[in-house]
Amino acid sequence: MPERVFLGWHRPFLGLLTEWLLARREELPGMLVVVPTAQAGRLLREALAEAAGGLIAPRVVTPEHFFRPASQEGIASRLESRFAWIDALRGMAAGSTPALFPVEPVDRSFAWASGVAEEIDKVRNVLSESLKGFAEARGFSPEKDRWGDLIEVERAVQARFSRWKLADPLASKVEAAAAFALPAEVKGIVVAGVPDPVPLAVDVWDRLDGAGVPVHVLMHAPDEVSEGFDGWGRPQDRGDHFFWTKRATPLPRERVHLVAGPTELAEQALRCFSGIASSDATLGLCDPAFGPALESAFGEAGWPAFNPEGRTAGSSMIAMLRSFAALAQRGDIWEPVAAILRSPLLPEIVEPESFHSALKVLDEI
Repeated sequence: MPERVFLGWHRPFLGLLTEWLLARREELPGMLVVVPTAQAGRLLREALAEAAGGLIAPRVVTPEHFFRPASQEGIASRLESRFAWIDALRGMAAGSTPALFPVEPVDRSFAWASGVAEEIDKVRNVLSESLKGFAEARGFSPEKDRWGDLIEVERAVQARFSRWKLADPLASKVEAAAAFALPAEVKGIVVAGVPDPVPLAVDVWDRLDGAGVPVHVLMHAPDEVSEGFDGWGRPQDRGDHFFWTKRATPLPRERVHLVAGPTELAEQALRCFSGIASSDATLGLCDPAFGPALESAFGEAGWPAFNPEGRTAGSSMIAMLRSFAALAQRGDIWEPVAAILRSPLLPEIVEPESFHSALKVLDEI
């Protein structure tokens, strides 16, 4: 089994990881460090350079490195794969997959097939990264007929790949994982702060660990919670392990606030951040629909808002215009109406009395 290392959670993980690596400076050239995202890798390289100046840094990769094909030549691209699914779905005879589509679509249009293909591809990708497929899922599911229909559609897609002389991209990932070998210069692997690794990558790590390659798993947690993690640093809370659900929440009740909606949420968030520099504050949302209200409130208070994905927090006006566009396209759906009524810009457009009356009706609905 890999060696687990608990770095504590008293400080941000980046600083703890940087110190741990620099304490092993001589070993860095032979290390392969696995981080959760490419952005995390960039931050780590910057932190190492800033802390130590010139040094031979370790190679930093993401979990996908362990099952990424060496060459994409001959492998269906994402677009080609999507077209294969669309073509297969549109080519299925009416009534041929009754469990999958109990109600036949009025028109097997390109748009319909594209939407269905996207959803099927997501499921298939999750299964393949766990070394599973539709056939294995069928064995565990009570809806065997539905999975059986999916298998038939998948066969039609595979036939198209063969006809186009292209390899299935998901099968290529599995093959790449099975054939993965470490470069000769790599002497050990460090899995750093990856709490939810792709099972396909874990399968490769387990094989390398069994072959004698030193593997360290670094976790952003203290030793006293070690029983809450498995050997690969994944939180355990199933089977006989219910460590986290039984653990008392460290937050005192006075720091938990109940709010009635996006506007009240934004007001409460501003109060919680009072006296803190914007560069020292991070705000996480459970639903992006709350974004416009928060952006408007924070903007009026003089706080710059930044989305770490690389986009500034969405404009309230743009969000509202998109809702109007959605309403124009489909007048029979409710979501755009609700989004418009909840927009923080609406009180600026209509009379306050009308705005509050509309919100009251929305609450009643």
